[in-house]
Amino acid sequence: MSVRIAEEDLLDDIRRVAEEVGETPRILDYREHGNHSTATFGSRFGSWNEAVEAAGLTPNRLDAPRLSNADIARSVRACANAIGHPPRCRDLGGEWVGRRTVQRRFGSLDAGLQAAGLDPEQKPTEAGGPRATGPDHHRYIPNEELLADLRAGYEFLGYPPRSNDVDAFGEYSSAVYTRRFGSWGEALDAAGIPRPPHLQDGGEEA
Repeated sequence: MSVRIAEEDLLDDIRRVAEEVGETPRILDYREHGNHSTATFGSRFGSWNEAVEAAGLTPNRLDAPRLSNADIARSVRACANAIGHPPRCRDLGGEWVGRRTVQRRFGSLDAGLQAAGLDPEQKPTEAGGPRATGPDHHRYIPNEELLADLRAGYEFLGYPPRSNDVDAFGEYSSAVYTRRFGSWGEALDAAGIPRPPHLQDGGEEA
């Protein structure tokens, strides 16, 4: 039976690697010198940078601004306006800020709804109804916010993310990026992230 690693043991190992490399470790540094899987930090703390912060260190960010509480609350309200009721976990993500971000920042989804000025007890009039669509459905997310999350994914993964990486770990789906920027490669270009070999010379994600 596998033993769950204590969070403090994980954080201690980040601090140990920081001392070994002489600076805040990037995810590639930890893969070389650390004792645990980097995926463990993503599942336990939400992202590599948040694990680094929990260890009392300053993350090596790629100019990716951290969303403020007000930004998150605004995204939750926008989701509620689009779907016609306070969102539940299944409603968030994709076009909207992810449920895990809300839960990490406010402690629970209900607390996040309250911070957004919404009533967690309000029920949808038609459960599972379709989301609102239209020309303004996804434009409320500024381009820089999308690109910041893409850069954060680059930092977390340690390599230029593929579309399926973003679908697995990002706050917004890869479809949002291809719709907004025209293609996955162009989204990487806009974020200042180097294209992986299969996207060079005009190639695109299958």
